[in-house]
Amino acid sequence: MANCGTCTKLIKTPQELKNKLCDSCRKKKQDAEAQKKVKEQEAKVLEDKQDTMKKAADKVVKDRETKVKRDKEIEKVAAQWNLLVTAAVEQVNALKKLNPTLDRINAGENKGVVIKKEMKDGKSVETKGDKIIPGGTNNAITFKLPSPNPYNITKAEVSNEVNGFDSSDSGKFKFRRAGALVHGE
Repeated sequence: MANCGTCTKLIKTPQELKNKLCDSCRKKKQDAEAQKKVKEQEAKVLEDKQDTMKKAADKVVKDRETKVKRDKEIEKVAAQWNLLVTAAVEQVNALKKLNPTLDRINAGENKGVVIKKEMKDGKSVETKGDKIIPGGTNNAITFKLPSPNPYNITKAEVSNEVNGFDSSDSGKFKFRRAGALVHGE
C-alpha cells in the first residue's frame, strides 16, 4: 500500500494506485481542472466580446469620419452648383433691367427683347434680339457630380443644399431666386 501523493491517506483501490491519488484528492484535482477550463472559456468569451465591441466602436468612429468627409464633399459640390445658378440669376436680372416692362423674362429663351442699351450721339439706342440664358426648361443647366464619386453622392442630396432650391421633378431641379426660376438636371 502507498500513500496519496497529495495528502497522507492510504491508497486502497487499484484506481487510486493507478492515479497515485486517493479518490478525494483525485476529485479535487478534477474539479480544479474543470474550474480552470471554465475560467479559460469565460476569459476567451470576454476577450471575444471586447474585440467585437472594439471593432464596433472603431466602425462608429470610421462611419462618423466618413460622414463628415461626405458632408464636406456635398457642400463643395453645392457651392459649385450655386455658382452656376447665381450666374443664370444674374443674367436674368440684368435682362429684366434692360426690359422693365416685360414680365416674361426668365432663364431659357427670351425672344424679341432689348439685349443692349447704349448712348450714341447723345441718344439712347436699344438693340433688340433673342437672348438665351442657361437654366430654362429646354436648356437646363447640367449639374455634374465629382468623378470618381467615392461617397456615392446623389444629385438630389446636393440640390437640397443649393440656395433657392424649389423642387425636383423627374430628374430636373428648380431653383427660385431673386425673381428668377432656373432649371437644372
